[in-house]
Amino acid sequence: MVGRARRATIFRVEVVQQGTALEEREVVGIGEELGLLVEDIIQVVEVVAEEREQVLAEEREEKPQEQGLEMPGPRPMTAWPPLEALEALQLELSTLNAQASRAYTWLKHKIGQRQKPHLDCRRAILQGIPGFWARAVMNHPQMLAIINDQDEDMLSYMIHLEVQELGHPRHRCKLIFFFWNNPYFWNNAIIKE
Repeated sequence: MVGRARRATIFRVEVVQQGTALEEREVVGIGEELGLLVEDIIQVVEVVAEEREQVLAEEREEKPQEQGLEMPGPRPMTAWPPLEALEALQLELSTLNAQASRAYTWLKHKIGQRQKPHLDCRRAILQGIPGFWARAVMNHPQMLAIINDQDEDMLSYMIHLEVQELGHPRHRCKLIFFFWNNPYFWNNAIIKE
């Protein structure tokens, strides 16, 4: 516990040194948040290490040890026939990948919870800027090439854009466009997956 606090404190000092242009109260807030984030990352690493130890202990119980060939971590290539060595190594990698995936999902959820109040505040500010989303989309070089004048007028009614990542398959997302009442369509939201 002391080591964990010490690491978080060091990280907090680095953030304060880099953030000298910010006001004092903002720097303290950032340092506290990043300190908490570092503590969360350390917790994830500890959970992954504990899970790895449990998996290795279970594997040792399930498989009878064969004259010193059973060792934690990657197996030596010379002790096993090549295909069996590859299969054993792949099994270990699959276990590690599954643990990393769970830890990543947990950490992403935690960070999302911390970001939500900030994102809600940003959303409220952006809604008060007339034509923000129309300008943002029109300033994107790829979007500019496919948008016409009618699209630009329609975008002037847009008040919010939300992107939700979909679980499976990876790299898919849902775009939700929110609009004020407008002459182009009745829906206040348009969803594109």
